[in-house]
Amino acid sequence: MRNQNKNSLVANIGLNRKQISFIDKIVREIRFSGGRKPSRSSIVRIFTKIAMLLRPDVSGIRSEKEFEKRFFHAFKIGPKKSDKK
Repeated sequence: MRNQNKNSLVANIGLNRKQISFIDKIVREIRFSGGRKPSRSSIVRIFTKIAMLLRPDVSGIRSEKEFEKRFFHAFKIGPKKSDKK
């Protein structure tokens, strides 16, 4: 599950132990179910792609908790329609 995109940039993100443990659990499940072991960063890239499809309303957000609520709301609604004309 290597990223083949040569235009990738490196970004350092801060995750707590619980979040890293969650990602590691996903990696283990993929590996032990016969899949190829993905990197943590590939999992984060996938989560980011999902967020990009959902495009939550981020106007006026003042806290991480508020963003979390908006993201869950967008997740319930589902992906936005494509902007193709």
